[in-house]
Amino acid sequence: HAHARCWSLKTGACTVLLSGHTGTITCLDAHTDHLVSGAKDCRVKVWNLRKGKCLKHLRWKHSSAVLCVKVTRPLVYSGCAKGLVKISVKCLFLDRWHLLSGDAEGRVKAWSAHPDASGCLITFTHPV
Repeated sequence: HAHARCWSLKTGACTVLLSGHTGTITCLDAHTDHLVSGAKDCRVKVWNLRKGKCLKHLRWKHSSAVLCVKVTRPLVYSGCAKGLVKISVKCLFLDRWHLLSGDAEGRVKAWSAHPDASGCLITFTHPV
């Protein structure tokens, strides 16, 4: 099973573990206290970040791995490997101040969105 983890930027500690996908999680998007995840199991899930629980397994199942998700309440958009959307960088989250990026080795890196900043702010490593 695949897991998504929420990390504290202050302490570097894992604060929430989200379990439910049966394939590797390939994409995430957040809106307020909700997170949407897509995975190689061809499913899209909506999570409550405060409770750490899956709120909704979306009714549809893609015919191939989900590569991108976007939530703009109340809608959730997703694209799969057989669709027209292609992603070359796995971007997990972007806001005014931060960009979070993930890699295949289970690392998530936090970067400053400020144009004068350089280098990674902090790296979180998923335990093996």
